[in-house]
Amino acid sequence: MPLHKALEMRALSHRRSLNSEVIDCFERALPGKPLGVPSVDALAPCAYVAPFHLSRSLYSMQKIGFSEALDTITQADPRYQREAYAFLRDALDYTIKQKKKSKEDPSRHVSGPELLGGIRLFALKEFGPMAITVLDYWGVHECVDFGHMVFNLINAGIFGKTERDTLADFSQGYDFREAFVLPFLPPSVQLQDTPPSRIADHQAPSPTQLP
Repeated sequence: MPLHKALEMRALSHRRSLNSEVIDCFERALPGKPLGVPSVDALAPCAYVAPFHLSRSLYSMQKIGFSEALDTITQADPRYQREAYAFLRDALDYTIKQKKKSKEDPSRHVSGPELLGGIRLFALKEFGPMAITVLDYWGVHECVDFGHMVFNLINAGIFGKTERDTLADFSQGYDFREAFVLPFLPPSVQLQDTPPSRIADHQAPSPTQLP
């Protein structure tokens, strides 16, 4: 199947399930109540609205839906396709779940570098050696592109942030070739193309290693 068709099918699947998930989730979180400012714990099952920063003391629920926000975002900034934002949302959900499993830092705050690490693992898990091709097709070519997408979602009211979160957090990320291509090349090629101090960072995780 052509790549663009596979991506369109994946995006369509996301969109078809979104409306029913939204309704079910809010009915569970706010039974018989008007939409106001629910607690983070009440909205925990609604992973699709998980912001870049989640605080247990304050949660500002977005006034517009994810799909509607993407209409506005992609009109104002057409660099990235809608599917890239859906992937970013899913990667954030994945990163939050991994942090919750961590005994060292169970907090819900996700920093820029942590999100980039989660994006890398999630992309490898979802797309394997096709990850860099998929991201390129979506218009995402370097880590700072994820930063621009994050702040587009922040400005649209979908993600939240702290005062410490900046676009610069995404400017010192990994090289896409090292992150998504080298792990699938023979070890001899990895040794030639990767500095010794960084080889371990870019070895391909086995299926059992990916959470």
